Amino acid sequence: MSKRQVVTQYLTGFCAGDVERVAATLADEFELDGPLFTFRSKQEYLASLAGDFDAGTRFEIVELLEGVDTVSVFYDYAKPSGTVTVAQLFWFENSKIRKTLLVFDRQSVG
Repeated sequence: MSKRQVVTQYLTGFCAGDVERVAATLADEFELDGPLFTFRSKQEYLASLAGDFDAGTRFEIVELLEGVDTVSVFYDYAKPSGTVTVAQLFWFENSKIRKTLLVFDRQSVG
């Protein structure tokens, strides 16, 4: 699976509330830095997702760029309460997402 496909699988799983699908894309040493949360392990991140998904979320990719060991994606993340544009940078290691930097306007999150 290409890095682009892994990122798409991650986003699809996240929007569907499919924790197993998300987990399949992540390295064991996964880290996330974002405007609302920071996680330093895959287990910590996945535990935060359990039961915390909004029904009816979706995403639409605006731009996706692939580097040697990275993928950058800009997407519109739509929830029932509104839409926010998100920028996310994914670093890869052994075909899995090792780290991600999530950027969006905290004030636009409902």
